[in-house]
Amino acid sequence: RLVNKQGSTICHATNATGWCSVQLSQLYQTYKYEAILDLNGFDQTVKAIDNIPVVDGSKQIIKSDKMCVLTVSNDVDAVTAREQGDVRGLVTIRKSGAGVWTTHEKNSTSGDFVVSQGVLAIAENDVLPCGSRDSRLTIADGAKVAVADGVIATVPRLTLGDKMQLAGVYGGRGCTVAGARILPEYFADGAGAVRVTRGNG
Repeated sequence: RLVNKQGSTICHATNATGWCSVQLSQLYQTYKYEAILDLNGFDQTVKAIDNIPVVDGSKQIIKSDKMCVLTVSNDVDAVTAREQGDVRGLVTIRKSGAGVWTTHEKNSTSGDFVVSQGVLAIAENDVLPCGSRDSRLTIADGAKVAVADGVIATVPRLTLGDKMQLAGVYGGRGCTVAGARILPEYFADGAGAVRVTRGNG
């Protein structure tokens, strides 16, 4: 496990973190902490992002001012809590591994989100990137996205398999959002949806 309780940890090589869980910040009395993992343009692969409970006003930030990919590779189910977490800058997030990754973490990046294996379970409206007009969610053949009840996650563009999609609303069986395209081969059963604001075509 990579633990950074306060200040910045800066990567200077690809996979400098090793295949481990990332834990930022700490909970101690009423102190506020700002913990930052700066990927610094280097691709990294981790098995989980563990945002621990923190005092309001603390920060748990993953960032990069240069383009890079952060892969969360989990073969067992994993959960990333909200807890003041935020991914920023030019980071593309990739989900691999057969497990379910449930994430509540805010995503402020101008990168993309690629679901290449397993299931990405979206638990908040702002889990997908919207920092660029061209930020894209890509769901590979065989992978799925599940969206929690009451959640409408927004992203500018969407690719399913190798096909770019139009603007609109997308979900799985049981989606309760009006006008949603139901695509069970890419979206797991659930009441929530993904809203694509720009699309292609």
